[in-house]
Amino acid sequence: MNTDAVEELESSVNNWSDFNRINFHPRSINPIVTHQAEDEVNRFDNYTIGKEAYTENEKEAEIFDNSLRLFAEECDSLQGFHILTDVDDAFGGFTEGLLHDLRDEFGKLSILTYGLSDSFAYYRNERMKQKIELNRALSITHLSELSSEYSRYHTSAIIAAAIETNSLPYRLKKNPITLADSISRLSYVRNTRLATLSVSLPFMKENTNSLPLLSHVAKIEKEDVYSQTIVTRGLQINTDIESINPLQSTFNLETLLPLPDSYPHILTLHENKVPVMTQFESGAQNKANLEHQIKTMETIDFQDFYEFKQTREDFLEIKEALITLSDTYNKDDALE
Repeated sequence: MNTDAVEELESSVNNWSDFNRINFHPRSINPIVTHQAEDEVNRFDNYTIGKEAYTENEKEAEIFDNSLRLFAEECDSLQGFHILTDVDDAFGGFTEGLLHDLRDEFGKLSILTYGLSDSFAYYRNERMKQKIELNRALSITHLSELSSEYSRYHTSAIIAAAIETNSLPYRLKKNPITLADSISRLSYVRNTRLATLSVSLPFMKENTNSLPLLSHVAKIEKEDVYSQTIVTRGLQINTDIESINPLQSTFNLETLLPLPDSYPHILTLHENKVPVMTQFESGAQNKANLEHQIKTMETIDFQDFYEFKQTREDFLEIKEALITLSDTYNKDDALE
């Protein structure tokens, strides 16, 4: 790309996915026919509308049968599904409908669901913030039940790097593990379907030693982390950090993360390839997020959100489900 085009991206592109070099199959892009983007009258902004939209779209277009099943049947060895969905608006409900169909059709396969949310909500009014919290609460409870593992995220270019790196071990042609193996490593202590993915990008500056940081990451209290998978790429590691903490599974890949010219200029280094480390964790650190969600539910007057079509009792059941999920992540001496 020429320099002018790259600079133009910084001012004109809203999302990393807006600039996409992938050539999609004609059946890969399936619009939601019941709604239009930026429609101020019929907004696609709450969980219930999303569930209804999935049902209506399947009646109109049969996307599941005509597109998704087609690609699944072409796979030589289908491990499972990666689902990325916004959980701040109606896409959480839309995804619930999709997950029900996936479970009915591919019940034994693994489903890793990434919940995408916008943590910068300062530009929203109070009612919109509360609506988003309700959407997130419904997504956490329902999508985690239907997924093998559920993980929450924020901004797009960094998310792309994190997911691309974290998924490498089970995407390689000579893969040492499968998607099911990766998920089972996070939930073998308890039925913990809520996980956290973090990324260090770039992982280190050139010619610096990464071992002290890796050793620090490895020394984690068992009561805080039930299990963890670390993926590093482009690092020279001459020690087995898994021997420091047996709760961890560690994969080190020689290839650096390639950054195209279109990648946002958000890094201190401007090379075409950078080292990366991701941590995929299941443990007590998720409890704080769930407790925040529970406290938020306590401040909302559910009668103000008639558009969700749930009763007050329905929302109270969601709150109880969040409390039950939170209890799963209590620190427990029996785990030591």
